[in-house]
Amino acid sequence: MRKRRIRSSALLIVATALLASQSQAIAAPEPPKPPAAPADKAQPNSTDPAKRDELLGKDWQKSTDIAWTTTGDATGFHVLAARASDGYAWRTITSLAEPGFEADQWIGNACATASGKKLVVTYAPRTFTNKVELFERGGFTATVDLETGAVKKLPVHSTLAYYSPGCGNGESAVITQLATESKGKTRLFQVDAAAATSAKPIEVSGQVTSAIPTKNGIVAADNGRLITVDAKGAARHLAKTSSLPFYLRTDSDGGVVFLDSEGEKSLVRRIDQVAKNAPVSTLATGPLTELGLTASANGKVFITGKTDKIEKLPAVVARADVPKSSTMSVQGQLAVTKVQRAKTQEQSTPEAAQPVRVEAKVATTGKDAAFTVLPEAESEGGLAPSPQLSTASGEMTAAGSPNTPLDAEAKCAIPRNDANLQVYQPTPRQVEWAVDYAVTGGLNIQREANWKNSGMQTAWTPQGLFPSIPLDGGGSVPPQVMLGILAQESNLWQASRFTLPGVSGNPLIGNFYGVNIYDANADNDWDVDWRKADCGYGITQITDGMRKAGQEKPGETALPAHMQRAAAVDFATNIAAGLRILQDKWNQTRRAGMKVNDGDAQWPENWYYAVWAYNSGFYEQNGSNPWGLGWANNLANPNYPRNRTPFLSAGYHDAAHPQDWSYPEKIMGWAAYPIEAVVSPGVVQSGYSYLSWTNNDQRLLVKPGNFLFCVKTQNDCDGDSSFTPDKPDDPNTPEDEGTIGEKVGPCGHRDAQGYYDLRCWWHSSATWKADCSTQCGVSLNKFRDPDVGYQPDGTSYPPNCFPIGLTGALIVDDTDAPATRSCTRQPNSGSFNLQFGSDAQGRYASKIDFHQIGAGFNGHFWFAHAWRDNPDTQKLKVTGTWTLNRPISGWWRVMVHVPDHGAHTQRAKYEINTGPSTQRKERVILQRVQSNKWVSLGAMQFSGTPSVSLSNFGTNHSGGFEDVAWDAIAFQPLSQKPQMIVAMGDSYSSGEGSGGNDAYYRETNIDGAEPEWRNACHRSQHAWSRQGKPAAFNGRTIGEIADNYNDSRLDYQFIACSGARSEQLKPGGLGQYGEVTQLDRGFVNEDTDLVTLSIGGNDAQFTPVLSKCVLMRNCRDLEVSQVGPGPLRESLPKLIKEKVIANVRDTIKAINAKAPRAKIVLMGYPKLVEPALVCAVTFDDAVWLSEIANLLRDQYKLLELRMNSEDNIPVTFADPIAKFNGMGACGDPQRINQLKGKDTDGDDGNWLPVGMESFHPTKEGHALYGEVFTDALRKIGL
Repeated sequence: MRKRRIRSSALLIVATALLASQSQAIAAPEPPKPPAAPADKAQPNSTDPAKRDELLGKDWQKSTDIAWTTTGDATGFHVLAARASDGYAWRTITSLAEPGFEADQWIGNACATASGKKLVVTYAPRTFTNKVELFERGGFTATVDLETGAVKKLPVHSTLAYYSPGCGNGESAVITQLATESKGKTRLFQVDAAAATSAKPIEVSGQVTSAIPTKNGIVAADNGRLITVDAKGAARHLAKTSSLPFYLRTDSDGGVVFLDSEGEKSLVRRIDQVAKNAPVSTLATGPLTELGLTASANGKVFITGKTDKIEKLPAVVARADVPKSSTMSVQGQLAVTKVQRAKTQEQSTPEAAQPVRVEAKVATTGKDAAFTVLPEAESEGGLAPSPQLSTASGEMTAAGSPNTPLDAEAKCAIPRNDANLQVYQPTPRQVEWAVDYAVTGGLNIQREANWKNSGMQTAWTPQGLFPSIPLDGGGSVPPQVMLGILAQESNLWQASRFTLPGVSGNPLIGNFYGVNIYDANADNDWDVDWRKADCGYGITQITDGMRKAGQEKPGETALPAHMQRAAAVDFATNIAAGLRILQDKWNQTRRAGMKVNDGDAQWPENWYYAVWAYNSGFYEQNGSNPWGLGWANNLANPNYPRNRTPFLSAGYHDAAHPQDWSYPEKIMGWAAYPIEAVVSPGVVQSGYSYLSWTNNDQRLLVKPGNFLFCVKTQNDCDGDSSFTPDKPDDPNTPEDEGTIGEKVGPCGHRDAQGYYDLRCWWHSSATWKADCSTQCGVSLNKFRDPDVGYQPDGTSYPPNCFPIGLTGALIVDDTDAPATRSCTRQPNSGSFNLQFGSDAQGRYASKIDFHQIGAGFNGHFWFAHAWRDNPDTQKLKVTGTWTLNRPISGWWRVMVHVPDHGAHTQRAKYEINTGPSTQRKERVILQRVQSNKWVSLGAMQFSGTPSVSLSNFGTNHSGGFEDVAWDAIAFQPLSQKPQMIVAMGDSYSSGEGSGGNDAYYRETNIDGAEPEWRNACHRSQHAWSRQGKPAAFNGRTIGEIADNYNDSRLDYQFIACSGARSEQLKPGGLGQYGEVTQLDRGFVNEDTDLVTLSIGGNDAQFTPVLSKCVLMRNCRDLEVSQVGPGPLRESLPKLIKEKVIANVRDTIKAINAKAPRAKIVLMGYPKLVEPALVCAVTFDDAVWLSEIANLLRDQYKLLELRMNSEDNIPVTFADPIAKFNGMGACGDPQRINQLKGKDTDGDDGNWLPVGMESFHPTKEGHALYGEVFTDALRKIGL
């Protein structure tokens, strides 16, 4: 009779970890919210393998297509890519960022060269869009290899406008720099992406946009025409257009396709060759804000978005049924339709990389796909400083002593990294409360002297120091306008981005180190001089008067020291100071005779001019010179796409590319669609109250029309005309009738010499909403109507201010400074010193990547990012050393306090000086415990004054992503040398299978869906090594004793890892999940008394073997390639006898070499599956698997004999087979799991449905193992 099996269809695909994966007051109601990111369960990062033929088409494996996209967060501007042949499995190929900038988000643009092998990228902090000169020529640039992720940073800076860089023909790209208001010129750099070099700049008069390389030279956009630009900057007429062309794309036939506009209509147009007066054909039309254009790297151009009419298209142009802003893969086989922050169930904190949802459409099948990607990768090249990061002396500078985090030569008034001065991070409700009170002149909350350890000598009130300015015409600032400014300037942050509401840290300072984005050539008049840079502080990024006295910029007067300090440390005072600037700009524009709409201050739209002036200043009238509001923020400026919709109206993904909108547009957008703000770890809410309108159409009209501030009779701006500077001919440039006499750009203002200078500055009133009572937004003052009291402080990451609870323990903290938060400091018995790495010129880049947080033990810790130890990174090295204030002798346990955040590394290597300088020990631990926790480095014998050192360097450390924290150290006296036990091995030793998430230590069960961060070692509190009961402990388990640290007789270390193979235990090899190998952790040493171990199951390929037996009948007769040729019934015994046992023997020898006096308990494996009629494995295969278990047991017994007799190593084999008799998977009772789903955070994020706990002991099974271990302890006299 054939035996039947019943299987769950959801668990038929098994190729997964079985033994373990072998890979690694009441407020008013709010108006409706804007579109938001989906809150669905996160998708995997690749397509479902079982559905790829259906989704991608039958030949997807043969495709060489690569899809790519970009996304930015506080950790960098990330380049993501996915190969079609991998089922479009998304990965982060690099992350681009620069040290020295307080960036809440990195933004940028990118384009692919014609080969599809290289990207050219422009990137910068988001706040660069708030400064005209940084927007125009402050972006960093780099080339990125789409296959390898290799980064080469370029010595060129770029505008952040949407069109730079521009790719087209071959491996070249064009980078654009602007100096429109200061010089009335544009510079173009042609980049060879393959060589990562740039040619000499081409300087062009006027404002040239959308430059791209073609087979016949550079083609760019002027108002009303396309032009070519030669190597000497001569602009020649190419083709006439209706208005300013935008989104220029080359096609593979040598043509140029672009968007043009006529009123509210957009047109897709093409010239078929780059030749003077080339005929222009119209290919399609559609609504201005709904029609788009994109291209694949191989020269196919795609019409995207909504079309009203399409003509017959040439072969190199196609219509794609995808949203307007979609981008194409290098061969056009997949369109990325949207990239936005993923609203996963577990929200990450702002300083961490943010998961993104990538939506796509497959061209061949028309099917949609969605992916979730955590954009992280080891990326030292992407995070290394740009060659443009220099000052007059060369490179970014942090000065002073190598032993202090302070910078003696800093220009800004309030320092970073002063442990005695930490800045409190407010909650979003506190910010809105302060704004609501400030705009009504009532922000008079009393701040007591030394509020939050601020160092303020006397009490103060925010608007006592910075009183409100009455508005001309009466009224007050709408709260949402001020809140919109705060959102754009600082993300509602007063302290650095690493601090959550309720936590304190460094002040938020825009450019504390004076980092220069250009070279040191004083003759280069395109430089931004960072030595004169603003010191922008806090939530409003207030700059005026915030430099040290004697270090002011020309024309600046430093504020009194107490006002500087108050503005830096107190968000409410900072808001009061920033509000005065906005109020002053209202009055300044009003007094110039300028009003928006009806000029009533209550309506948010009427603040458009004041916001414009707040950002880029107001040029006072001076004779016949141009005056008013500058060109940079004019809606007609071609730096902004003509087809843009109002900022955030399409969803919060607009915030990923803020460079597409002018500053006032962004502020009105933030007022209409408030920022999503972090309230506490994992909690994100709307940052403040919304504006409301009578209908959504009026909400959309918060943005005026593009040409409202472009009127020929008022500011010499004509949207229907073109103007070109008419400077005299350069004798070195051949005369060209296409340039001489032609007009470039919509700005027709001339300077005193008669040259067009692009100073079409606006100084007139304007109306786009005639009746504000029915058309303008209505603000809400939530906390003043009626009055609501001061909002409570945040509670994120409370500090650990409790005694350690260990008798006689001596604590050495990282500082003696008082805590900013409520905290009873515990005594400090030593000192903490720092050593900062420098470059050859004595500059300390290491200080820039160094931070303080008001959390952890005693309310303070330091952290920096982890780097690999190599010559290029020495200047980033930070070493912290704790030294006890007295000598000690005898046995002591060393403890490390790890904070609940800001500590991520899994390779924190502590060096312990136990006496004379030559007596040093090393211990490597995981800091990612995610709780305020004392972690043991083990017991050691001391003789002298001890010290402990930790650096942010280590073997194979991450390239600048993971945090290394320095908090506190403790020395606990022990009355004797303890029994020192180390638990090593694989999943059967780690405790795999013992009960879901709650069973495992957090640092070993985390980030399963993200390979770069995943740890699935699954070390469990129920592991059998913790359940052993040594005779001396009167029935108490090892785990019970080890957990309280108050018994001098035991020191237990647990380093086993699920999935381990023999080589992953040995020193010098590759560890698992970002950890070092188990013997490289340092806990197995000459003082070790006992090592417990299970190893060999993964060497025997139990995972693929069990997978085969679940999926196929008679698996013993089938071949598994990982095991070897031939049927399993032959190949697996051969593998065990010839290789597995040898591997285990070599591993035990390696343990003995480290710990020559240690006894070793080698634990075996039970019979995994009981023969049963209803089971995932057939009856006959279960019998055969039992035979394999017996074979492995017998081989281990022989190994025990050989190692004792031949190798003289005291090995005791512990056999669990009898204890588990009848209780394997499918047994009764069942003490080994059958197939289990992915129930733990460490389970990987692929499509396969089987979790790591499958075919591992249950909690009760591990208790049985504990009994076997206890018996073994008796055998060896323990």
